[in-house]
Amino acid sequence: MKAAGAPNEERLFGWLGISVAWFLWGLVNTARLRAQVPDIGWHKAAWYGMPDALVWALLTPLVVLFVRWTDASGRSLRRTVPLHLGAAVVVAFLHSVADAGIAALRNLAGGHAPSYGAIFQKVLTHTFQLNLLMYFLVAGLAYYVCYSRRLAERDRRTAELRTQLTEAQLKSLQTQLRPHFLFNALHTVSSLMGTDPTRGQRVIRQLGDLLRASLKTRDAQTVPLAEELALVRAYLEVEKARFGDRLRIDIDVEDAVAEMQVPALLLQPVVENAVRHGISRNAAGGRISIRARRHGNTLRLEVEDDGPGLEQPAPTDSAGVGLTNTTERLTALYGESGSLSMQAVEPRGVLVTLELPCGEEAAA
Repeated sequence: MKAAGAPNEERLFGWLGISVAWFLWGLVNTARLRAQVPDIGWHKAAWYGMPDALVWALLTPLVVLFVRWTDASGRSLRRTVPLHLGAAVVVAFLHSVADAGIAALRNLAGGHAPSYGAIFQKVLTHTFQLNLLMYFLVAGLAYYVCYSRRLAERDRRTAELRTQLTEAQLKSLQTQLRPHFLFNALHTVSSLMGTDPTRGQRVIRQLGDLLRASLKTRDAQTVPLAEELALVRAYLEVEKARFGDRLRIDIDVEDAVAEMQVPALLLQPVVENAVRHGISRNAAGGRISIRARRHGNTLRLEVEDDGPGLEQPAPTDSAGVGLTNTTERLTALYGESGSLSMQAVEPRGVLVTLELPCGEEAAA
């Protein structure tokens, strides 16, 4: 993580770099003038060659700030070019005003009448087009810096998202490998093999599928909703074999949203939380409902249980960790467009709602 003063330091070094660049440009102008007219000497050559660079050093921050504004506004190229044409005219005019003023001061220092109006007209005629070209050169370099910074920020966010995905996979695996989970699953399988071998074999396959899915490494941050639901069904199949009729499951998903992209391993920890803190703590069992609907440009996923609700305290071993991890991933992937909320439902139970934008890939 960057230190709090890092952005200010970057800006300081950025403006310092601009100043040094224009100072070097002034030295180039001075050396070129000295080479063309050797008799004027270095001091006088600098008197004529450095002011142009000084004026541009003062105008460059205006150009950079304008570029940042147009870049951040998200305007199309067709709407941005006219803005820069207008800005180029203004900057070139300001440069001519300043350049004429400096020339008038030189005349005054040399004992000649300033004659600002005549000097300004001459400067405007001879340098205006060059200043327009210089504006677009500076603006182009500023756009290049903005683009490079966006690429660096995207690479940084991509690395963070990959780390979060790996942590989510490890958390899912850790959840399934809890001793009590495996003990209960194997105890269920052992009982079924004596009474219902076919069902026991099916539970073993589902348990294997679940563990393989937890171990599966994916480069993509998102998967189709149907694939995510397959993992959830595998998990619930194992739990249903353990709870029997105490666990009732309803899955209601619109066909239109089945192939929409969702973050990998998004629903499984939410459903597991409902089983652990809702169904398993109710002697009579309960129902878990999973719903997926599209509302405008938002995909809404709901996981509801009719367990004890929010008032009964949850176990302290890992309560809330899965939901916290899911909330952080939604924020990292979609910003303010992704959210997770939890609320009590009447007469009892908890509803967890996840919302994310439709048709958008994770931020990269």
